[in-house]
Amino acid sequence: MFIVSVLAMTATLAAVVWSTAQRRESERELVFIGRQFEAAIERYRQRSPDPVAPYPLRLEDLLQDDRGVRVQRHLRRLYVDPMTGDARWGLIRLAGGGIVGVHSLSDRRPYPRRFVDSSFVVPVGGSYRDWRFIAPGAAELLLSGAGPVMPSSTSPAQDEPPRVAEAVPAPSNAEPAGPAVDPEGAPNAGVARPTPQDYRSRTPEACDRIASYEDQVCRDTAARIGDQAGRACHESALARNVACSLGQAGALPPLVRRAN
Repeated sequence: MFIVSVLAMTATLAAVVWSTAQRRESERELVFIGRQFEAAIERYRQRSPDPVAPYPLRLEDLLQDDRGVRVQRHLRRLYVDPMTGDARWGLIRLAGGGIVGVHSLSDRRPYPRRFVDSSFVVPVGGSYRDWRFIAPGAAELLLSGAGPVMPSSTSPAQDEPPRVAEAVPAPSNAEPAGPAVDPEGAPNAGVARPTPQDYRSRTPEACDRIASYEDQVCRDTAARIGDQAGRACHESALARNVACSLGQAGALPPLVRRAN
């Protein structure tokens, strides 16, 4: 009986050690796959001919990018989430639907450690859903030190309609109300100016209104001042769109209406 007990305890300890090692390996695999998605989304953005909507609407778009003369593959395949064993991922989207990042759909608690590898610090959070992998170009738009990326929407299936981040109230970030015209003086015919409540609530609908209005402002800027000013405006508007859609707290990045 003593020998049987010792063997049982040994087997139990071996199972625990194996389970821990397996989970740590799955975490390393999750980080590797997340980095692959980050790089693929960034390559897709860099190749985009449209500065207003440069991000993919589906992950499948990363497998076959036919926007140019030559079809390109930015991702070898749609990876399976090692934490769930499923090919479905949580999608981090802009208000217009563009995908800027992914995260796991697993509600499991990560193994308690600070680093997975030298390039990935474990985020503060209760599950693997908090491990978010965002394309570098989109992350830069949030501005370094401007605040953390807040929880995004999740999409349990690739063919679901786009959803965006839950609203994060920011009462102190109201932008002044005014007539439906560009502060530089150009009218925005047919596009309603967002209200101060839109800037405070940052609901999906509010972010869409802000993005639509600022897109028209940038078009007016390009027509009035020139293409360079229009591009600078669109880049700053995209930064504001990212911050609004991801629920970033605090003031949005400024809207630039002049060429550098």
